[in-house]
Amino acid sequence: MINKENSLLINIKEQSSSEYNRLYIYRILKENILLLNLKPGEKISEVKLKNIFNVSRSPIREAIVRLNEEALIDVLPQRGTYISLLDYNIIEQSIFMRYALDKEIMRLACSKENNKKVLITKLGSILKKQENIAKKTSNMSSHDVIKFRELNEAFHREIYNYFNKANLWEITLKFSTHLYRFHTLESMTKSNIDFALNQHVKIIDSISKNKYDDALSLEENILSNFRKTFKIMFDKYPKFFKKINF
Repeated sequence: MINKENSLLINIKEQSSSEYNRLYIYRILKENILLLNLKPGEKISEVKLKNIFNVSRSPIREAIVRLNEEALIDVLPQRGTYISLLDYNIIEQSIFMRYALDKEIMRLACSKENNKKVLITKLGSILKKQENIAKKTSNMSSHDVIKFRELNEAFHREIYNYFNKANLWEITLKFSTHLYRFHTLESMTKSNIDFALNQHVKIIDSISKNKYDDALSLEENILSNFRKTFKIMFDKYPKFFKKINF
């Protein structure tokens, strides 16, 4: 359900019976920030959120404090509360961390000692779903964009889970919220679809043929591609980013 209150647009999902208000509000706000329903630089207020969620201001404040600690919300004295702008340094560090971990995950995935038939089947299934969405590139709906984005995460999560490294994947997500938003922005502009599909095809091939050097090269491509596409996104949506000198 889409709930609009004083021009603040938030996608509201159902609250579970065991979910405290502060956790529910935190979850809903974070999802809306990551999916860019709440856009970088957008001003929000406790009063508007209080009316939207129909709660007291206490759980609103607790959620804001937590999101501020995660660098998703900026609280500026005398100026107000804003969704944080995308920060190049934070995004680049997130990619660096992913690169460091992915190197070791791909070492496991490309090892001849590990049976990867089930993994390859699962990855192929995810890729097929992405390819079906990509066929609608010219008229992809917002739902399609979000689904493609979710499948992109699911593809890489599957590799971590397969080798019992699910906790490491969750750690990368915790520190990659700015990167997640950047990828969401890319998906909205459909600028990363071909790159993602091409990467996934080659990753599956590298794993199935035990080609670690090829897999490592693909991981290096992710970092170099980011540096190229960041400038494109920055020029297209300058108000969404912190200023940076190229």
